[in-house]
Amino acid sequence: MAQKIPRNVAIGIAAGGALLIVAIAAFVVFTKKPAPKPGDNGSGLGADTVQVSPPPGATPTQVASANTAASLTSSPAPSPAATDPLLSPQSVKPAGPAAAVHFEDAALKFDATFPGPAADPVIANRLTDTQGYLDATKREAARKRGKGDGKWRFIVKWYETARAGDLVSMIGIASEDRAGAHPTSNFDTYIARSKGGDGIKFDDMTMPDHTPSAALTIAICEGLKAAKQKRIGKATIFDAEIVCVGPNSNAKTDEVLKLLAASTQPNKFGGAYIYYRPDTVGPYAEGSYDFVVPQSVFAADLRPDYKQLFAGEPVKPDIN
Repeated sequence: MAQKIPRNVAIGIAAGGALLIVAIAAFVVFTKKPAPKPGDNGSGLGADTVQVSPPPGATPTQVASANTAASLTSSPAPSPAATDPLLSPQSVKPAGPAAAVHFEDAALKFDATFPGPAADPVIANRLTDTQGYLDATKREAARKRGKGDGKWRFIVKWYETARAGDLVSMIGIASEDRAGAHPTSNFDTYIARSKGGDGIKFDDMTMPDHTPSAALTIAICEGLKAAKQKRIGKATIFDAEIVCVGPNSNAKTDEVLKLLAASTQPNKFGGAYIYYRPDTVGPYAEGSYDFVVPQSVFAADLRPDYKQLFAGEPVKPDIN
């Protein structure tokens, strides 16, 4: 005859069985594999995750090692050139005839030349700028012509001073003859990415707390002294001795045009190209003064992203 289970024990067994059923149901729910999402390969990994199929007979350790190697080699660290387009390979000017602008009517003759074809984005940018300059000059010349003035003659020449990485440096010089005693000069600079667009200033490349660069300022003054000594035999400005620093400084270093100079090393800038306009530091008849300053002089003042573009010795551009 079967032994009767006491009532309290039976209740405990029933409760325990119920708990066991709940636990089993929960396990099934939480371990059930969801349906793969669009783009999922069903492995539980993202669609872009690299998978390596194990060779026949491979051990678990070999499979794990293969997948680890794939994950390490599938996304190599980007090179400096990839992370900073300034360090990209030197831009190359497109082939083709050099661009030019010509216009002539009864009041004005206008000619502009450029160091490359219109297909070059930096040249295209300067062409647009020059067209605006021409349009304004035509209107002004027509008004003066109506008052009896003679025919005007404008000549604009753009020069490339240097090109390295993704930066191009250019200077534009205009001779403006308004039928006066002698022509006057106008100047423009353009330092920009090789794709064109808005330009930057030379001082934008130096650290904010090093702008303007004190070392470069002194070097500009000393360069002016040397250029003056070579041309007129004395380092003076209107017969006054050139003073580089202090309250009597007269080198007008804040009025120079600062551009980039090519380097003796490929795809680098060798320094700064400095240009003094005529009559800035002497009589107009003395003409302009230009020279280069080695990058080693002011390298410590450059922003890190630009500093990597400078090396070697500067090469003075042929500006005439």
